[in-house]
Amino acid sequence: MLVLKLMQRVAWTYLFVSERIAFHARLASRIKGTTSGQTVVFNQVDTNLGGCYNATTGVFTAPVAGTYVFSLTFAMSHTKSSQSDIGD
Repeated sequence: MLVLKLMQRVAWTYLFVSERIAFHARLASRIKGTTSGQTVVFNQVDTNLGGCYNATTGVFTAPVAGTYVFSLTFAMSHTKSSQSDIGD
């Protein structure tokens, strides 16, 4: 019984670790005049391991609970102020 439980735990750990999740997306062209609460869709997808990023909606859906890291780089010109929020 102990061996069976250990084997189940090892199988679950392998399944969890083997599911690689990563994406890299960018804008295919410039955008102008975004509004408050607007989702900016990064529609040029270079990498989408696990298929968790939707390039149509701009939404990333985490398949399992965990810690995810997001990095955003942007440039602006001729603006008075800006604010950027990620997630709900």
